[in-house]
Amino acid sequence: MAELKILPVPTRILTDADDIVDAIEYYAGAQVTADDLVCCAESVVAVTQGRFVRPEELHISGMAKFLCRFIPDYGSLATPHGMQSLMDVEGKWRVTAALFRGIPRQARRQKGAVLSMGRQGGGSHRRRDGHDAAV
Repeated sequence: MAELKILPVPTRILTDADDIVDAIEYYAGAQVTADDLVCCAESVVAVTQGRFVRPEELHISGMAKFLCRFIPDYGSLATPHGMQSLMDVEGKWRVTAALFRGIPRQARRQKGAVLSMGRQGGGSHRRRDGHDAAV
């Protein structure tokens, strides 16, 4: 088995005007070879893709304030800002339906029930890609 080496790479602050691949090539340079696996924080990826919302631009609905109460204390969906961000991307009724259809399954301890319910409707199954984290 190959040796695992974690190599943090400091950069300047990246913006939506930056290309993440170019930034990795520039800052990591010759330290990264073709056989390496490069990992990057999802919030940085979201910012370079222009998938972020400033808190002052987010209009938090009463539904987001209500629904976030059903999410465990950890994670960004437990906050009104995180829940509203998800609702803006996936649609408020889709998120609401997934949450309430998943509650009985969660009560029976079927982990991931709410997330799987949201994916059953067909169409795109976009991940948040740091949308919450970049709020």
